[in-house]
Amino acid sequence: RGSESMIALTPFHEDIHANACLEGTFANMPCRRASMWIACVSMAVHVRSFPSLREQLPNGWRVPCPDEAEGCAPSEHEETARWVCPGVGHRSCKGGSMPLNAFGEDLKKAGFRWTEALCRMDSDGDGRTNGEELGDPCCSWSAEAPGEVEGWPWESLGHPGVADADSQSGTGLESMCEVVVSSLQPVAEDQLERVDVVFLKGEPQKMHDFRVHPHFVSPATDAYVDYGFNWADPDCVDNECQIVGAKVLLDNAKYVHHFILMACKDPLPVLVDGGPMVPSEMCEQRIAGWIPGRDYFMLAPDTAGLSFGGVSGSNIQGFQLQVHYHNHNRDMFKTDSSGFRLFYTTKPRPMRLGQFHGVKVEWDVLNAIPPGRDRFFVTEGCRLVGMDAPATLVSVVYHAHMIATEMYTTLYRENGEKIAIHGDAHWNFNDQYSKDLQPLNVTVFNGDFVQSSCVFDSTSKDSRTTFGIGSENEMCFAVYWVMPQQPKMRCISPGYWEGDLEASDDAHAIREEHPPGQGLAYAQNYKNARCDDKKIQDMLLDSAELANVKKECEEAIFSMEANRKCGLAILDLYACTVEGRPGSDHLSVDSKSRAMKLLQRLLTYFDVGSDALREGTLHEG
Repeated sequence: RGSESMIALTPFHEDIHANACLEGTFANMPCRRASMWIACVSMAVHVRSFPSLREQLPNGWRVPCPDEAEGCAPSEHEETARWVCPGVGHRSCKGGSMPLNAFGEDLKKAGFRWTEALCRMDSDGDGRTNGEELGDPCCSWSAEAPGEVEGWPWESLGHPGVADADSQSGTGLESMCEVVVSSLQPVAEDQLERVDVVFLKGEPQKMHDFRVHPHFVSPATDAYVDYGFNWADPDCVDNECQIVGAKVLLDNAKYVHHFILMACKDPLPVLVDGGPMVPSEMCEQRIAGWIPGRDYFMLAPDTAGLSFGGVSGSNIQGFQLQVHYHNHNRDMFKTDSSGFRLFYTTKPRPMRLGQFHGVKVEWDVLNAIPPGRDRFFVTEGCRLVGMDAPATLVSVVYHAHMIATEMYTTLYRENGEKIAIHGDAHWNFNDQYSKDLQPLNVTVFNGDFVQSSCVFDSTSKDSRTTFGIGSENEMCFAVYWVMPQQPKMRCISPGYWEGDLEASDDAHAIREEHPPGQGLAYAQNYKNARCDDKKIQDMLLDSAELANVKKECEEAIFSMEANRKCGLAILDLYACTVEGRPGSDHLSVDSKSRAMKLLQRLLTYFDVGSDALREGTLHEG
């Protein structure tokens, strides 16, 4: 409730929001002094950006960096310029800067889609069309069927939003386009052919729409809501079916920022169906994520699908949809009933899609991200075992929270070969895309070592950031899709570790240049946590062992050893209650409930103790 003149100084833009004071006033905690307004206005603003929109453009990952541009990044691809421009639609190549450049404005007007009209524009006015600059001179490229345009050398690529004084329109363009069209031969009857974006020729086509119940969008600037859906098709109980695609169904597009879709192995409560739900461990299989600019956010390869039912060994009986609502103007009484359309077939494709985790740091009380670090990494390496045959990498999906900025995958062969599979130096929480790896044509074998890394920028934080499920916590996930599915395939890891990267450090070289230290031992304790340990049972029975654990946690602020013992007990409890590891199935509902309450109490002690120990404020007594 500062003066109107003070309020008017707050710098708002259609793509920028500063939350601090508004959040306070909405929670009936008004900023009453002008000095408080000044403090709030000085906070960093958050800019919406979607680096993965490069996937929606031909050669979007190969756009060369213009001379003297800021934010250029080293290329991850062969046959491309050494330095590329990730923020193709922004004034800075780093992205996230406003206002947009000329191409960014045209892309926005086109609904963030590569259309023929956008292709034929010359956004930067340098004499070359956007299609010529991005390697699609004939405007024949499609995000649903990506690939390179034959006959257009990568050296001819340019930046569609920055004029090149030496640019000239391509010569012989019409004749080249005629050659491209005439070279398209009919598909033989025995070859796979798509009859539309999703289905193949001769494939039984089935679909089902899932929409959340109409509800009011939160007036908070940003809100995250999980919705649950049950699903069963009688045709897919005794017979194997395959999910082959998913498409967004937007109701109120103004407020839906992005969402993540996960499959549930068991039915959800009836009251949840179509409504809000509490995130569940039985809905851990991530399918895909949607961001603006995409209609189809999951498309299976021609030769594979996500199997369920029948002899597939997979049981998908529902879905969890996590929706991020962004209400920039904090509008009241606005409704939404968005959802998705699922495409599936009763005729399985030749192969099944499989999945494995390269890194999964979801919850850990023993490690945290220190404040004030600009490139703090969390990394985990795992070795592939149990494969009956080689498999092809299809895609990778990363997941983290607010301060994650970079993601990397590196493959090491037993023969010493090293392959930089993928790297994104401009990743952000609002853009959790699936990276298509099929163009790389990488096959993995037993013995291959997969290194997955997340990099965080905690310079905006004044205290450590723990790993957990809240958006104020952090995570580090890397999920890989492969084909064909390998039922016994595992990626065995000794644990993850952490450290700092210099600005010039190559994140693909973490394994060699930043080997694991003490953090790996802590991670190993977490990996080994089990529910059938006698200590767990004793703790749940309120025995003397429970009293000892409580005492250790209450003394965690005074003793590093007590702090360590308390942390290990918490890891065991967490594995037993939240994760449901082997041994938890025989625990009663009452026992799990009491264990959860104990877990919350111990965490309170442990967090206080850890902060004191790590910040060097421990005092005798």
